[in-house]
Amino acid sequence: MSHTQLVYYSRNRIDTTERSLLVQLREILRLAQRKNGADDVTGFLLFDKGWFIQVLEGDEQRVSRVYDRIKTDPRHIVLLGRRPAKRRNFLNWSMGGAIRTPDKYPIFLRHGVGETLDPAKLTLDSVVTLAAELVAYEIGGAANEEAA
Repeated sequence: MSHTQLVYYSRNRIDTTERSLLVQLREILRLAQRKNGADDVTGFLLFDKGWFIQVLEGDEQRVSRVYDRIKTDPRHIVLLGRRPAKRRNFLNWSMGGAIRTPDKYPIFLRHGVGETLDPAKLTLDSVVTLAAELVAYEIGGAANEEAA
């Protein structure tokens, strides 16, 4: 099976006047998890106040089909890159996600993301590496909480 990784970014245009940003982001993640799970596509979603950056991975045709559906939304406008992949980095995540919170700032800083997230300054490699480190942090944090 031929795998691919695809990374795109879009402007965060969530209207926070009616409901909290966190509630709406959770809904976006749940929807992505359901749809990606049905398509056997995995990935990771990074978000902050200004941007969404999403990694999609899986069978090349399935990832292309998911991206074709996503890019009909005018917010989803910039393909950062696409490449063949020998394996999935986010195998257990139909769609994982991380918001930039103070506890995660050091991780973002290690990857060249300062005060604001500027996806135009990132590469496919840097996004995938950042997302993988955030997954490791989340898994480590969950394991540390269970041990306490």
